[in-house]
This record gives sequence, C-alpha cells and structure tokens, in this order.
Amino acid sequence: PTRAGAANPTLTDGTNYAHIDQFGEIENANLHVAGWHIANYKYEYVFIMDYNTGKELARVRADGIYRPDVNQAYNTSGNVGYHVSFNMRNFPNKKVYVMMRATNDPEGNTKGGAQDFHDKRWYLNIPQR
Repeated sequence: PTRAGAANPTLTDGTNYAHIDQFGEIENANLHVAGWHIANYKYEYVFIMDYNTGKELARVRADGIYRPDVNQAYNTSGNVGYHVSFNMRNFPNKKVYVMMRATNDPEGNTKGGAQDFHDKRWYLNIPQR
C-alpha cells in the first residue's frame, strides 16, 4: 500500500488516537503527509522512517490544524490535525513510512514525555531522482 485514506482504521493505544489521511507524492518530489493525532502533549512531529531499519530519516514539526470532524468524533478540542511535506530527493532508494510523535520536547525528542505511533501499514518505495 502506498496511500492511506479516510476509510482506514484509526491507530490507538487505548488513550491516544491517530490517523494518516494522506501519504504520497503530490508533485515535484514532494512527499505529503496529512492526518491527525490526539495526545496530551505540547508539540506534534511527523517523521519519515526507514522501513527496513526503523531509523529516522527526517522530521518536521507539525503546527496544528483545526479538525472539527476529529474533535467531534473523539470529544476533544484543539488543533489536532497536520499537513506536512518532505523532499523525496532526500530519501533515494529507500522504503519509508510515517511515525507520528506527540511530545513535550520542542525539538521533537522524547525529553519530558512523548507518545509515538509507527504506521507501517502505509509505505512508499522512493526511487532515485
């Protein structure tokens, strides 16, 4: 699978919830990731991970986007959504997937507490560009 969608199951650990709505190339080697993550932490980061090694290839801080549909469905509030992009040219010949991290660390690490969802159901094989 190379593209997530609204009909796909939500990730949960019993307390936190997350979903990838979109994951794929949109144009000019832009790898677009959109979705939402409900967790009680200060910052949200989206990571591109190497599918084979589990190692981080890139991360970006995801400023929250208002998602009234998610807030209503999960009885929550705030800007739980995200839309981020990565340059696919940075991952030649890699099989990649998305990790979502809610954290209290402004750098996106785990200092002060964090909650991760690795979603390996959806991945991309990135060609050399």
